Amino acid sequence: MLEASGGGIGVKDEMELADRALHLLKHPAKARRLGRLAKKALLSHQGAARRHARVVSDVLLNRTATGQTARVQHKDEQINYNIL
Repeated sequence: MLEASGGGIGVKDEMELADRALHLLKHPAKARRLGRLAKKALLSHQGAARRHARVVSDVLLNRTATGQTARVQHKDEQINYNIL
């Protein structure tokens, strides 16, 4: 999610992590830009854990029967869980 938003950097190992961290320390404007993009991405998904926890709770409390589909809606994204 963060990499896709432009607010994250993927690394393969601890050496690459150290190199990327040093690069950002030397380029604070880039670090700030990454931070702003990461914050925007995270805020756009705010509440996702609560919505998914509600589905899990409903399943555990048998509010969603076997064979039904539980749905979580967030903005323009809908996630369907098929209850087995």
